[in-house]
Amino acid sequence: MAKIIGMAIAIFSGAMILGQIFLYQNSSAYLQYHPNDSLSSLSTLGLLTPMVMSGLFFIIGVTLYKVSTEPENY
Repeated sequence: MAKIIGMAIAIFSGAMILGQIFLYQNSSAYLQYHPNDSLSSLSTLGLLTPMVMSGLFFIIGVTLYKVSTEPENY
């Protein structure tokens, strides 16, 4: 059961990472909408914490999937 939970966490957090990369690439941290404005930072946009958390959850999910041992025959 731990392998299933680990893979579910890894897939869900991987999808979160892809969504946050999409949000980052469409934000003012990546694109300069107005020539007079400077580029924003990730913390100003509010994307730093979700990116760090989803990265940690991805690492936890992959680690749980790889480390857990389950019997093949019940």
